[in-house]
Amino acid sequence: MKIDHSIPTVVYLLSKLVGQGVFSPAPVARSQVSFFKITMSAIQRRLEGPDREIYSKLWSDLTVNMPPQVLYNLLRSMFATLQDSMGEELVLQVKIIGQTLHGIFGAPFPVHGGLWESVSGIVVNEEWCEMLIHGIVCWTSGASFGGETNVEGTS
Repeated sequence: MKIDHSIPTVVYLLSKLVGQGVFSPAPVARSQVSFFKITMSAIQRRLEGPDREIYSKLWSDLTVNMPPQVLYNLLRSMFATLQDSMGEELVLQVKIIGQTLHGIFGAPFPVHGGLWESVSGIVVNEEWCEMLIHGIVCWTSGASFGGETNVEGTS
C-alpha cells in the first residue's frame, strides 16, 4: 500500500480541520466534535493490529509534514483526550499512553525536532494530570516501546 503521494493532501485537510476547531483540547459547545474523542479507540486498535507498522508510519509521515501550529493543536487535542479517557490502573494507562504516542509519532528524537518543541511547549504551558505526564515521559524515554532511555536526544 503506497500512500506517500496523499500525505500533503491529508496534512492540508488536517490543517483545515484545526482551523475549524475539530482539534480543540476542550470542545466549547456540546455540539462541537472532537476528532480524537471520537477516533482514539480506533487509532489504538489499529496501532495494536497486524498492520500497525504501516499505520504508525502513516501517522509519523503526517506529523513530520505538519506545520508547527497544526502539530501543536493536534498534540493538545490528543493529550486532552488521553487524559480524559484514563482509568484506574496507573501502570497500564501510562503504558497505553506511551505506546499510543510512540505508535503515532515514533520516537521524538532526533529526527523530528519540531515534535519535541511542540510537546515541551504543551507540557510546560498547560496543566495536565500526573498520569498523562508519566505517559509522555515513558514515550520520550523510550520505555514505552522497549527501547533504551534516550536522555541526550540522540540514538
